[in-house]
Amino acid sequence: MVLVSFPLGYFLCIAISGLDTEENKKPSVHFNMKIREGFVAHENTPLPARNLFLNFDTRLPSLDVEQLAVKIDSIYFEVGKDFLNGNVLLN
Repeated sequence: MVLVSFPLGYFLCIAISGLDTEENKKPSVHFNMKIREGFVAHENTPLPARNLFLNFDTRLPSLDVEQLAVKIDSIYFEVGKDFLNGNVLLN
């Protein structure tokens, strides 16, 4: 079992645009998620991830995986006395 909690704030947005069945055009997908003060725990782990802060954005133009863009401009969480802080950009 995985417990996920976002008690203080989160934002989630999914947008699909450019769907045109007459021209057989594939849609573009945009997914954006922001989490503040998140918490993730699993029954098989000794400690949960706490104080999760995440800015996550991904775009998939025309459903073409060659154009997939993933941007995590902020990620931070604590596990016990340790922490992870960073960012990721994939094009």
